[in-house]
Amino acid sequence: MNLGELILYSFFNVMLSVSLKASVIGVFILVLRSILKDKMSLKFKYALWLVLILRLLLPITPQSKFSIYNFTQFTNQYTHLYSAQNTSLDIPTSSKDNSNMNMTAQNNTYITEALSNSYNNSSGKHILNLMPMLWLIGIIGGLLFGGLLYIKFLYSIKKCPKVNNRKILNLFEECKELMDIHKKVMLVQTDTIATPALTGYMRPKILVPSSMMEDCNITHMKYALLHELAHVKRKDILINNVSYFLSIVYWMNPLLWFCFNKMRDDRELCCDSLALSYLSDEEVKSYGRAIIKMAEVSSKTAWIPASGFTSNKYKITRRIENIKLYDRYSYRLSILSVSAILILSFVSLTNSKAETIGSYLKGNSNAALIKYTDNTNIPFVNDEEALGKWKSIDFVYDIDNFSTKYVNYEGNLFLKSIVLLPDGKMPQMNTEDSKVNEEKTANWMKWSKGYVINNISKTASKYIIKEIDGTKYMFLEWKNGDYTIRGVKPFYYVFKKVF
Repeated sequence: MNLGELILYSFFNVMLSVSLKASVIGVFILVLRSILKDKMSLKFKYALWLVLILRLLLPITPQSKFSIYNFTQFTNQYTHLYSAQNTSLDIPTSSKDNSNMNMTAQNNTYITEALSNSYNNSSGKHILNLMPMLWLIGIIGGLLFGGLLYIKFLYSIKKCPKVNNRKILNLFEECKELMDIHKKVMLVQTDTIATPALTGYMRPKILVPSSMMEDCNITHMKYALLHELAHVKRKDILINNVSYFLSIVYWMNPLLWFCFNKMRDDRELCCDSLALSYLSDEEVKSYGRAIIKMAEVSSKTAWIPASGFTSNKYKITRRIENIKLYDRYSYRLSILSVSAILILSFVSLTNSKAETIGSYLKGNSNAALIKYTDNTNIPFVNDEEALGKWKSIDFVYDIDNFSTKYVNYEGNLFLKSIVLLPDGKMPQMNTEDSKVNEEKTANWMKWSKGYVINNISKTASKYIIKEIDGTKYMFLEWKNGDYTIRGVKPFYYVFKKVF
């Protein structure tokens, strides 16, 4: 595995970890919406989605014992497939290392145990190895497709004239003043669309269809402008661009696509409510009729990278119902709603509390941390064939994966060598991080025929010695935190005898 692949796998696993945690938030929001339904204000519904957006934007967050992920088992059970051999439960050689080594191996290069199970067969292994590359190809394809569409769209409106109808311009200024919007917003006339739309965040433009200009229904024009200016006031274009980017990065998660779709629906309802808050009670029904009329022509508009109208019948019906039930106080956030959002942010934008090996050695670790242990009370049985120093040469998922013709793991092996001394004694394992005195035995390490025993982690790692093409190799189970904490099937280090 070269450096480029390691970086790709690391980013992929970060994405997968964040995606799983965001899925927990997404499911929670959907369930909460289903239970409370009409009891939630529109602004509160939309604000909940912003917590999801923040979770997706923050791959690294502080740890907290109040984090929701302390109670969601599957988001914590990651399997360190691509660099699982880098995580050791051996005692560090200094107190500094002792306080810094993380027993749970939280280093953002995990993928879920479910994927590990698919690794049991060759086809599963092949698919698993392809996933990071497929993910990257999907991102590149999505960015290129979206980028080309956006460039094409910008080119199509580049030469579109500004609206010069004085009546409409005066109405536009009145709407801006009514909504207290001081940002410069351009009105552009175009044949590209059939209904008004907003594009651009730094230099916002409201696109007005030529057909609407010819019709020149001032009342409908007022409603359309108020709705698009509501998008400007709420900074929806920025949120829309961010959510589009995130939908590309996390394109493998269909639940997030569903959540983003719901978020867009809520955004339109919020804009309707904000626009209606600037109208009189008599104008509310008229606004609804204008929405229906625009729905009749919106199906003629192709998809554009802008905040525009939808022709989806279900979404139109929902907007009409929202207008019928319009309450002037529905757009506001109560103190209770703000408190609920803050609590959700606190428990979902933090990671589960991890425990270090330092606290474990001091006796502060509880039984919940180490869930899977072995019987380490194994009497010593000599094995002359195993005595001596063994140097690591490979790291494999299964013994059958090993071949003398090629190397499975191309990176730097974390475990360098082990020495099995007479009477079941052995020094600490020699790793990439520490050089040990091979003549000094470790009182927490011992061995017996077929086993290497670690009394700290309470593991008895099985070893098998096989002769392949006239050379003897030792295959040793690597029972790190993935095994003791998450119960994952251990990988194997492959050793060749030195003396």
